[in-house]
Amino acid sequence: MGVLTDSATGIVNPDRLVAIYTSAARTTAPDGVAVTNYAGARGAVLQLDVTAAAGGQTVTGVALQQLVGATYKTINEWTALSLGAGQHALLIYPTAGAMGGYAAAPINGVLPKALKVVLTHGNSNSITYTLDLCWLP
Repeated sequence: MGVLTDSATGIVNPDRLVAIYTSAARTTAPDGVAVTNYAGARGAVLQLDVTAAAGGQTVTGVALQQLVGATYKTINEWTALSLGAGQHALLIYPTAGAMGGYAAAPINGVLPKALKVVLTHGNSNSITYTLDLCWLP
């Protein structure tokens, strides 16, 4: 996906890319991973790469949560998903609309400084995936 790379060189920009989940087989959804938006990015792209999905297992939901006091509260989410084997891109950006290969979720304002990414699985069968986040200015 072009947003993960420098347009001139085609090389992944390490300042923008954050590994949320590394490749592993999972039978339950992992605890959400907290990330910090140090650069004040307005939005992000979540890149989910599912490399194996046993017994029809899918990722059925993705949520972004903001730290409010000592608790994370959902500020944006995709539900009723069915993300099986393959690559999936989710765009989070103010006034975002669906576009070429991205499932989009508009947000009111820009992303908060402290947020968490939480995935939901469809069942207890094994699913192997990686999830990366790329900050967008």
